[in-house]
Amino acid sequence: MFLITKKPDNQKIAIIIGSIIAAFIWIKCYQAWKNRHQPSTRYLLLWRPLQNILYPFYRIVYKPAPVTQKNASVTQRVLYNKYHRPSVTGPHPKIYLVYFSSCSYYPVLGDYLNIRPDVNDSVYFFRACYCRQIHSKMSNWYHYINYYGLDNAQHIMPLSYRLDHYRDYQRFLEDIKNDPTQHWLVKLDIDKKKGLYLYRNLSSSTIQQLSKQPSLIQKLQPFPYLINSYRTSFRFYLAAYCQPEGFNNLFLYHDGLVLYSQKPYQSTSNSLLSLLAGYPDSPSPSFYQKNNLPRTYRSLSKSPVSMECLTTFFEKVFQPFRKYMCSCEIDSKIGGRHHRVHVYGADVGFHRSSSNGSFSPYLYELNSGPQQIYPGQEDFQQLILKMYRGLFQQLSIIPQNDTMIGNTTNIINGTTDTSSNNWIRLNNLY
Repeated sequence: MFLITKKPDNQKIAIIIGSIIAAFIWIKCYQAWKNRHQPSTRYLLLWRPLQNILYPFYRIVYKPAPVTQKNASVTQRVLYNKYHRPSVTGPHPKIYLVYFSSCSYYPVLGDYLNIRPDVNDSVYFFRACYCRQIHSKMSNWYHYINYYGLDNAQHIMPLSYRLDHYRDYQRFLEDIKNDPTQHWLVKLDIDKKKGLYLYRNLSSSTIQQLSKQPSLIQKLQPFPYLINSYRTSFRFYLAAYCQPEGFNNLFLYHDGLVLYSQKPYQSTSNSLLSLLAGYPDSPSPSFYQKNNLPRTYRSLSKSPVSMECLTTFFEKVFQPFRKYMCSCEIDSKIGGRHHRVHVYGADVGFHRSSSNGSFSPYLYELNSGPQQIYPGQEDFQQLILKMYRGLFQQLSIIPQNDTMIGNTTNIINGTTDTSSNNWIRLNNLY
């Protein structure tokens, strides 16, 4: 008896494969259509929910980039006040919002813009001054050591070393002798949590290799604040505001996001999924729900530190940079009154002292371009929207009180009521 096998029908196989490919393309197109009003953070001002904050007060006009600068990715919007009509003295002053997609300052901003403000118009530049200089762990640690000295700097950031710097290299060799079993986190000069490596024991050859490239080696700070056995980190938002009158402010938003480790924390683990929160990405909403984890700072049953402690801490975090943060000059060809605004995302962890048992904040990262659009995470998104609504109120872009159209709040003289929008003003920037 012979077993006869049927040859596969190549035409049917091709149809099946083609159908799968077509279905995949259709799903991707549908997802793109569904998320058409959810642009990335780099195009924040085009985000529909954020525009809805402004619509009750303004007619909004979008200004495209000049034809010669199509790749500049600069968002330009003009706000025309709905409640003022032109008078015999001329049109009512307009408000311009300009948002840069990357953390860059263009020496000749006029070449990238298609707006022509009048002398009395207000122009708000977002992410246009001194932001690249304070977004790197390596540069931040360098500034803190120079400004505060080593002993005080390690109370702001976990103890760190630049092995490509001779002084730090020698100091590390001495310190590692006293604690050879310490966990060390190595951060290469790469953004977005890439280039992170964990070492328990560092051989001489490894140390030599690390000293040949820009990298920061950091002590993994012990005794982190845990919730239901998971390590935590907190994303807080701060806004630097440089005004045309020269009176400059730094604000802290009263709420923030909570991130967790993917696995329960174990101090002896060799996995970053257990030792770091938010690595490699923020856990899904179902992860929070499954493990009964609060998602925002204000939803904690009890905060590990007081708000007064946080404000004092962030004043120290920004102190070394204050004289630079408003030093950028805006292109003189652009008219109007220039305001510079930058929103930072500060990743902070709370760690318990082995001596007195109290918790203190430590800066993990200072992000110059924090994620601000979270599709599918309504509570995170509502926090961001409330934050920006309060910021627009704080900057007098929209009224402090929605029923008081045209209200002119006096931020310059420090009479703003911060309780209405929950932005807390820190010591002034100079």
